[in-house]
Amino acid sequence: MNIVGIGKRIKEIRGRRSQTNFGKLFDLSLMQVRGLEKGALTKEHVVRGIAREIAEKESVNYHWILTGEKKDSKEKTDMVLRDSQAEFGADSPRQIIRAYFELYPDREKKLSALIRNKKIEHFFGLIE
Repeated sequence: MNIVGIGKRIKEIRGRRSQTNFGKLFDLSLMQVRGLEKGALTKEHVVRGIAREIAEKESVNYHWILTGEKKDSKEKTDMVLRDSQAEFGADSPRQIIRAYFELYPDREKKLSALIRNKKIEHFFGLIE
């Protein structure tokens, strides 16, 4: 895991917001945000936990924060479903979908509209 790369991507997510204000969103001090962005936090489990929380609250791909690799929408959907099943113990499709919308709440209305219009393939990136 490249801690420095993760820090750079978190700084990119923060954008023009101050480190102090960004930290408040995640219960992090100014020094913790600075350390995170500079790659000074070395405990992998801490960095992963913070990265997951940032991904959820900022609607950013968790895999991208950790690796810098962008996923296309189908790969991303597959990854989210696998992660949801592993992390939340989701056994049924309904539980997995619920977990997906917890990660991406803004997409629920879009998906509903696509289902009504029978264009669900667009949502999951199956058709461009």
